Amino acid sequence: MQLPDGNKTVVEDNRYLMVGQPINSFRLSQYNGIYLNEDMIPFDPYTGLKYKNESGQYVQVGWADYEDVDKDNQYVSWKDKKPIGDPNPKWVGGLNTNLSYGP
Repeated sequence: MQLPDGNKTVVEDNRYLMVGQPINSFRLSQYNGIYLNEDMIPFDPYTGLKYKNESGQYVQVGWADYEDVDKDNQYVSWKDKKPIGDPNPKWVGGLNTNLSYGP
């Protein structure tokens, strides 16, 4: 399979097309609980600032704690989501019959 412009991944909303992966595979972030206090919130080792989400907001106490898979020091970027399922059936089939009644 080839994607446009030589890309290996295309992300549109919550749909992912990746070379070598099933079309529209389910991807979710690994949930680790919630941040109960300020000390639990991770920070960027380079800047010393708390993690930010994709909208630029700093992570707060009470937010869900998700695993930073790609170690980019962002709170839940699309790269942090792992493939967990394939919506496509393993096989498909059909059944036909030709019934008649009478002479």
